[in-house]
Amino acid sequence: MDTIPTESAQTLRQRAEDKLKTDGGVTLKALSPGETERLLHELLVHQVELEIQNEELRRTQQDLEASRTRYFELYDLAPIGYLTLSKQGVIQKANFAAAALLGPTRTSLLNKPLTQFVFSEDQDVYYLQRKKALETKAVHIWEMRMVKDDGSPFWAHLQATPAHDGECWIILTDVTERKHAEETIRHYELLANHSRDIVLYLNREDGRILEANAAATAVYGYDHDELLKLTVNDLRIDSTWHIIAAQIAESGPHGVLFETIHRRKDNSTFPVEVSYLGTTINGTRTLIGMIRDITERKQAEVALKRANEELEKRVSERTRELIAALQNVEKESSRRIQAVEALREKEQLLIQQSRQAAMGEMIGNIAHQWRQPLNTLGLIIQTLRAFHGTPDFTKALLDESVTKAMEIIQHMSKTIDDFRNYFKPEKEKADFNVYEAVASTVSLLEGSLQNPKITVEIITKDNPVIHGYQNEFAQVVINIVVNARDAITEKGIADPKVIITIGSEDGSAVVTVSDNAGGVPEEIMDKLFDPYFTTKGPDRGTGVGLFMSKAIIEKNMGGRLSVRNTGSGAEFRIELVKGIQR
Repeated sequence: MDTIPTESAQTLRQRAEDKLKTDGGVTLKALSPGETERLLHELLVHQVELEIQNEELRRTQQDLEASRTRYFELYDLAPIGYLTLSKQGVIQKANFAAAALLGPTRTSLLNKPLTQFVFSEDQDVYYLQRKKALETKAVHIWEMRMVKDDGSPFWAHLQATPAHDGECWIILTDVTERKHAEETIRHYELLANHSRDIVLYLNREDGRILEANAAATAVYGYDHDELLKLTVNDLRIDSTWHIIAAQIAESGPHGVLFETIHRRKDNSTFPVEVSYLGTTINGTRTLIGMIRDITERKQAEVALKRANEELEKRVSERTRELIAALQNVEKESSRRIQAVEALREKEQLLIQQSRQAAMGEMIGNIAHQWRQPLNTLGLIIQTLRAFHGTPDFTKALLDESVTKAMEIIQHMSKTIDDFRNYFKPEKEKADFNVYEAVASTVSLLEGSLQNPKITVEIITKDNPVIHGYQNEFAQVVINIVVNARDAITEKGIADPKVIITIGSEDGSAVVTVSDNAGGVPEEIMDKLFDPYFTTKGPDRGTGVGLFMSKAIIEKNMGGRLSVRNTGSGAEFRIELVKGIQR
């Protein structure tokens, strides 16, 4: 609404006074009724206009007060830090959140350069981003490390907005916890993506796949985005997620382990061993599933069962043939039949003893290999339990304990893979590196060579490749080293040592295994490779290890195995045909 200037009101009043013709008092008789009415009307109009102006001024003042209150709420009481920097980067204004993040009070922050709170290694990042914001007159966002007034570091998320006269507004947020969480997630993603097993992160409520590693996409045939649209029921041939979830709920912190059948994208199926463990990630009740394809193991089990059935069938058929032949010769052939049966039993016993000896030795080695890591894992868990609820139970302690535990678990997993590879059946000969085979075999025996502590030294004069069966070659090396260990233990050698030398002679690969146990008595040297011959006693040896070793090297691999005494002990010599150098 338009208002009458002050000059108009004064003129009107002067004109009214002139017309009133005051002479010792106010008289209205000099004005005509029409003039008086018009004058009163003009005065009323001006009074209304003045009241409207006053009302507008009151509303303006109220709006100003409201704006000040909103400014205080939006700026000073904001939950994130706000800073106003001068052209030189000095803090001009700061809200309470910024003061809580950087210093004890807002006053202590004023007139200080923001660089005082920037990590020294990130100074260049700060200068570059602030310069870009001022030059481009656009908002720039970045993250960098900062340090508080008391010297404690933290990760900050910054948003720089250019203002007038070279000033800059900064929005400051502490993202330390998010950074640590991202680092932890990256750590677990690294472990998962380098695992040969399938790793799935599942929603515990409905079994939806939240994340999957590279092995999962390779095995199931789905790409990553496709997997994240599925539930675990889509991968199983039977939809029993609710049953599994109930089992996991009852299993406690150890999770569940079972075998089932999974389905690929092309609808082909394969057997798996599944282990589920419950946890919480970003507030979501989550299951971590470790899934291993056990197709080879199942095939091996079936093949072994068929082989045993076939072997029993052939033995049975052969026995019947022998019995029939002997019965046709004469009725008194029962003695021969009994001899054949006895021979068959001895052959079966020989095979069984060899298998049991190898299995027993490997089981003992697994126990040795796992005992110390299991003790260490137990100590880590006990330490976490002891420190839980105390000031010493920090995130750093938890992260360090988790890292150590994961390293131990990876080591134990590798140990199992090594032993599994050792027992994997080989159908065809293949070229393999001698040193790698020997080193891997010695690592399997590491646990059983600790009491007494026996030093095993591998000397490589050459790096030959052998054409044959690597696992059978490893069994021979194990038999020889175990015999050396037993001889050293029995004789109580003060400084026990086994030396394995790898080289080449006359186109053949040569491996020698020598010890310092004093050697083999000459009177039994010729019997050392006979079946059932042993110097350990019936309770410690079967006498089939060296017999089977000689059969493996000479019959299966076309080489030669011999033994001789040196000045300090026995030396076994393996000679084999070289393969193609890799």
